[in-house]
Amino acid sequence: PAYYLRPEFIESIFVLYRVTKDQSLQDIAWKVFENIEEHCKIKDGGYAGLKDVNRPDAGHIDAMPSYFLAETLKYLLLLFGPDDYVSLEEYVFTTEGHPLRRLHLDEWGEKSKLPLCVIQSRPPVPVPWTLLSIATIVVIITPLILYLVWKTGKFFFSLGSDKSKTL
Repeated sequence: PAYYLRPEFIESIFVLYRVTKDQSLQDIAWKVFENIEEHCKIKDGGYAGLKDVNRPDAGHIDAMPSYFLAETLKYLLLLFGPDDYVSLEEYVFTTEGHPLRRLHLDEWGEKSKLPLCVIQSRPPVPVPWTLLSIATIVVIITPLILYLVWKTGKFFFSLGSDKSKTL
């Protein structure tokens, strides 16, 4: 089995540690970090996944995905940082590991002041594609047609006014 520097295992350890404060979870995370440093770090710079975790000498996968820095190393950092640094009480993490400040309903007061996504109301419907298509026709194609009619009309009027070209 290969290791692609994926963050899910470390993310799970991070959440479990923050909830339980079990020191053994930090110990596991530290072992993971040491193994990443030992087996996945490239001498010339960067990190690469392993082709076979049972045989680290089997070689590396020639890629360093952005999620390794954005998620895997971020969760390792947060595991060893203070608990109030990106607190789970104040933030929720997206699937891409981005912390978003949690919304506390008591801060907003009236329900009518809540953002639409919070009160689960549909936002205004965007302009339908049909209206957008009609607008495109009116704005772009109509002037083109008028120009062609004008040019054609000039051509026909010039034929009619030239009496020397009669049959």
